[in-house]
Order: sequence, then structure tokens, then C-alpha cells
Amino acid sequence: MTPALSPIEKESFAIIAREADLSRFGPMGREVAARIVHSTGDIGITADLYLPEAAVEAGVAALAAGAQLIVDVRMLAAGIPRYPSITAIDLAPGTPAGQTRSHQGMRSALLAQPSGAIVAVGSAPTALQAVLELAEARAPRLVAGFPVGFVGATEAKEALCVSLLPALSCLSRRGGSPMAAAAINAMLLMSRGEYRLAR
Repeated sequence: MTPALSPIEKESFAIIAREADLSRFGPMGREVAARIVHSTGDIGITADLYLPEAAVEAGVAALAAGAQLIVDVRMLAAGIPRYPSITAIDLAPGTPAGQTRSHQGMRSALLAQPSGAIVAVGSAPTALQAVLELAEARAPRLVAGFPVGFVGATEAKEALCVSLLPALSCLSRRGGSPMAAAAINAMLLMSRGEYRLAR
């Protein structure tokens, strides 16, 4: 089912469907890619997106089942207003030697939860590194890894995509909380039977 969209939103997704190359994604992956394009205004971003259909399906199923969502920063939490989340950075009051608050906070958040959470990273590569370090112990149902930046971001995302984790990402320096939020929101809509592209 596709709910009534505003005229601007309807036209926006029609333009994305015409202009963006979504052909290499599965049906659910196309929804996620289109939402990311919509959030960034960047048609060319699709070339860098890593959106395996099985991972998107896992995320949709996990959200439908009410899985715990862990995000790295408050900006990302604010971008997903219709689903409760734990913000990892809030669990890191200090910065221990040799670690970042993002790394410490994500470790704390993961260790406080049982396996099966959804994890979304939209800021620091070190938060994604913490997810990878604890992947075997905490086995997330999905990792939406979209850290942004020039130091460590691309490497962390490449490591995520060659791991055994169900993962979504953007394999370049580009990323950020808007992209991570777009991915989660697209899957959340699909978990409720809502789609933005013509079916």
C-alpha cells in the first residue's frame, strides 16, 4: 500500500525514479536508495551505495518485530522520530585514552543490549569500528553504516561490507546522519506496508 503523498513528494520520487540508476538494486533496495537520493539531493550517490536485498529485508523484518535500534549520535536519533532508539554517544561521558567518545559509547550501548539489535552509524568511523569489534558477541540483525569523513570512514565501511554482518552502506567518503536516517526510515515505511516508488 502506498499512502497519499504530498504533490511535491510525489513529484520528487517520480523524478528520482526517472533520473537515478536504481536498476542494480532489488525492489526493497530501490526504496532505500530512492530515499537516500531524496535526503541528499544527489542522483549520483547511487553508484556508491551498498544495499544488498537480503540485508534490506532483514532490516524491514527486524523493525516490524520491534527490534532495539541503536544510533551513534543525537542527530541521527532526531532523524528517526517515529521509532525509539538508544543514542550511543550519551553513554560515553568521558574519553578514555586511545579511544573516542563514539567508540566508547557504541561499545557501551552494544554491551548493554542482547543480540539482535539494529545499529545505525551516521557520524564517526570509530563507532562503526566498535560495532565490528563486537559483531560476534552481539550479532546485530542489521548495521546501517554511513559514517562520513576523510579519515577512516571509507576503510570502516569497506570492512563492514566484507564482514558477515547484514549491512547497508555508502562506499565512499560520503555519508552522514541524513543518509543513515533515510535508510532506516525507508525500511520503517516498508515494515508498515508503505512505499514511495510505483509498484
